[in-house]
Amino acid sequence: MTVVEQGTIKEASVSLNLSSSPVSRRIKMLEDWLGFKVFIRKHKDLILTRKGEELYARVAPLYKSIHGIQHAYLSSKKKISLNKSLRIGMECSYNLKVGKFINKLRKKNATENIFNFECSKEKSLDLILSGEIDAIITYRNINHSKLHRIEIIREKAHFMLRADGHDSMLKRESDHIFIIDQQAMDHESVDKITSALYMKYRHAQLLAVNDMNSYLPMILSGRAIGIISEMNATSFVQLIEEQKVKIECIDTSLELKTYMYILNGNLKLIDAINFVNSTS
Repeated sequence: MTVVEQGTIKEASVSLNLSSSPVSRRIKMLEDWLGFKVFIRKHKDLILTRKGEELYARVAPLYKSIHGIQHAYLSSKKKISLNKSLRIGMECSYNLKVGKFINKLRKKNATENIFNFECSKEKSLDLILSGEIDAIITYRNINHSKLHRIEIIREKAHFMLRADGHDSMLKRESDHIFIIDQQAMDHESVDKITSALYMKYRHAQLLAVNDMNSYLPMILSGRAIGIISEMNATSFVQLIEEQKVKIECIDTSLELKTYMYILNGNLKLIDAINFVNSTS
C-alpha cells in the first residue's frame, strides 16, 4: 500500500523506516503468492499493472479501515504500555556485564519485562527502524541519522592461553598463531589489534574468526593464542576454573567498546541509559 502511495521503493522505504531491500523482497513474495505481477517499473517509478489496480481497488478500503482501528487502539494504549516491556536486539553474546547493565536499566526505566533477541548484523537495523525492537546492543559502529548511539561498556582486549607453559609460548621468537574473536569487537578494533600484534610479534600469524569455540582445541594444545574481550571471557569460566586456560590483559592502549542504539525519538529510554551510565 505504501509503495502505491509513495510511487517508488526508495520513498516507501523512508516512510516505513526500512531499507529498500526488505521492501523489494516483500513485493516479490506477494507477487509469487498471487501468481501475477503487481507492479511494472517505469524509470524509477513503480506503476500498478491492470491486475494490480484491481487488487488495490479491493484491498485499499479494507486496509484503511484496519489501519484506522489499529491507530485508535495503539493511541489509547500508548500511555499504559509505554514502560511495560523493552525489546533488545543482541548482536553480541549476553554475558555478565550486559546483564548487570540491563538490570540497572530495568529499575531506572520502570520496565517490567526486558526481552533479548539474538540479531544478525544484516537484520538488526531493519528491526529497530521498523519498531520491532527498541534497542540494539553491539560492538560495531552504526552510522544512521535516525539512531542515537550510547557507549555502555568499555574494556580491554585479553589473551586466552593454555594455562601451563604460556610464558614460554609468548616469549619465543618463532611463529605465533593468534585467533581473534571478531564476534567480540568491531572491524576497527580488529584492525588495531592486528597492527599491535604485528608490531610486538613480528612472526605472528593471525586468524579473525566468528566462532572462538571451534578453535579451542588449538588454544588448549598450546598451538594458538586467543584474543577475546574481557566481557566474553565469562563464556570460558569453566575452562578457567579447571585451570585449562589463563586470561591475561593485552599490553596495548586499545579499549573495546560496546554500544546501545536507540531511535532518536525515544528520549525517555535515552535519558534512562545515560543515567545508568553516569551511576555505574
